[in-house]
Parts: sequence; structure tokens; C-alpha cells
Amino acid sequence: MFYAALHYVQSYFVSRTTAKHFAKHIDRDAAIESDTHIGGIWNDYRSLKDWSIKARYDAKKPSNSDFKNDILKSLANIKKEINRYIPLT
Repeated sequence: MFYAALHYVQSYFVSRTTAKHFAKHIDRDAAIESDTHIGGIWNDYRSLKDWSIKARYDAKKPSNSDFKNDILKSLANIKKEINRYIPLT
């Protein structure tokens, strides 16, 4: 789910007048946090990033409750916010 969120965020940044591309997560993280339009998604994005790290490196599987109440909601919030700024084609 984290990488789906990352692609939403990246599509936002490349759609801006001055397109931004990020080679490192830390640079993208800083850009999200400081962006006046989408900075509000930071906590959701960070939650998905944290779950991704836990799953990949600690083999921690989220519970059904975590998946429903945190992961899916975070992705939905990110998608909703990004869709406000990207014109539909």
C-alpha cells in the first residue's frame, strides 16, 4: 500500500508547474511535509511507510483491524487529497 501512496504523491509532484522527481525517500518525505497543498497527508503517508518497513524488515503482519482502520484509511485519505490537485483526463 505504501508504494501505491508513493505513486500518488509522485504524480502530484510531477504535475506541478515545476515538476519534482525524487531519487531518495528522505527528499520526498521532506517535500510532502513542507508542501502547502498536501502537507496534511504526511501522517497517513508516514503510517504507510512505517507499515511497509515493519512488513519488509521485521516480517510483521498487520492485524485485520490495523489493515482496515489504519492502512486502508491512510491510502484512501492520500488518494482523496492528491486527486484534488491532479486534473482527471
